[in-house]
Amino acid sequence: VAEQARLVLLIGMGGMGKTTFAAHRTRQLADHFSHVIWRTLVNVPTAETILHTWVQSLAGQHPLAWPEQFDEQIHLLLHYLREKRCLLILDNFESVLQEQTQAGHYRTGYEPYGQLLRAIGNSDHQSTLLITSREEPYALTRLMDAAGRVQRLELRGLDLNAGRALLAERGLADSVAIEIALVMRASGSPLALKIIAETIRDLFAGNIGAFLSDETFIFDSVRDVLAQQFARLSALEQAILLWLAIEREEVSLADLQANLAPPVARHTFLEAVRSLERRSLLEKNPLGFTLQQVVAEHALAYLIAETCREIVTGTPRLLKSHALGKALTKEYLRESQQRLILHPILEGLEHKLGRDGVEAQLRTLLTGLRTAATDVGLDGTITPAQGNYAAGNILDLLVALESDLRGWDFSYLPIWQAHLAQVHLPAVDFRHADFAKTSFADAFGLVHGVAFHPSGQELAATAEHEIRLWRDPDGQRSGVLRGHTDDVWSIAFNDEG
Repeated sequence: VAEQARLVLLIGMGGMGKTTFAAHRTRQLADHFSHVIWRTLVNVPTAETILHTWVQSLAGQHPLAWPEQFDEQIHLLLHYLREKRCLLILDNFESVLQEQTQAGHYRTGYEPYGQLLRAIGNSDHQSTLLITSREEPYALTRLMDAAGRVQRLELRGLDLNAGRALLAERGLADSVAIEIALVMRASGSPLALKIIAETIRDLFAGNIGAFLSDETFIFDSVRDVLAQQFARLSALEQAILLWLAIEREEVSLADLQANLAPPVARHTFLEAVRSLERRSLLEKNPLGFTLQQVVAEHALAYLIAETCREIVTGTPRLLKSHALGKALTKEYLRESQQRLILHPILEGLEHKLGRDGVEAQLRTLLTGLRTAATDVGLDGTITPAQGNYAAGNILDLLVALESDLRGWDFSYLPIWQAHLAQVHLPAVDFRHADFAKTSFADAFGLVHGVAFHPSGQELAATAEHEIRLWRDPDGQRSGVLRGHTDDVWSIAFNDEG
């Protein structure tokens, strides 16, 4: 604050406590600034989106004309950064950097973040931008100067005394040498130490030395710790972690439990949540429960790899129990889920099977789901499937693959959390499908029958006590036929239409 740094990079490995440290310092320094704006990049918003939210917050009640050009948008931001003393925070900056390439390069389409950093670091103003990241953005070093207007702070984790204090808080004590050995083994990572402490208490009766001498628990990083801890979780605990990773932001206990398929009893669900809290795998705040970014990344990597394996081998499990994206959520979260979950799964499948192979395997899976999901009674009635996410996931994958959906059969299946608001579905069989958790441009419930106009230009569907009509070319609703006193079970156009 005294040095009036324009740009500060707080860098450190995952699990080192960068977000916690930044939040603590922000609370300490808030009185020195007229505006404090915290934004996370976990869901990978564009630089234009972030810049727009900043300017809107700083402009207050004064309406403004938003420029089309990015450099003009930056110029507008700098105007406010000179006029007011602001503290801007961008958490998880590594989210907009490329993976598996030379460190510090931006994802395709996210290069404007570099332009934004250069503008804030090089321009005269009285504000500060703090970014937290596991990697140093490319060319940031060249912005640093002797005056300290651009600074780099590396968070190396807990020192030995702080690490030993954390162990004491968790009820663990041993010789100084053994405690130091454990802190060094965890590289000072607060997250790793918390998780390891629970393992020592649960499996080694609090004996740190016994844990260190057990070759079963070998780890070189926080990710190794997470992998071993994840493998020890119950199926329900794993399911909850995966759902929190899918949600991408805080979620209430009620909404989290409502996601589960099949459903579980309330007391069983709460026991699993408490167990995850004891294992230090959950983050809790007034808005609900979420995950540390490093935990969420591990969970998503598992979800993506396992879902790919299930589809290739034809053994759906997570494909049934978890939605690969939520239709009924905020638009920016849905886009993030598609980018970070759905598209990587498709890329993995296409790499193994090829595009045509992916379609063929999804069709085989769908046939198996429909066969297993329906039961024909002695009177010829057919019982629809028990609710799960598999058919909705398959439909979302096909839409993302830009497949021709004409002739696909989703009858008698639950189509949960599929995002179909802008999707054309000509000649798709949805008889007796359950759309209870799916988004359409026009929402409706259980569909008993569908029929196309002989011209192929209009679709009719039964929905409870009415019939609804849509134009096929643009998907717009063209009419509603009401007056039925009971559910409409079937529908057909006459030869004249």
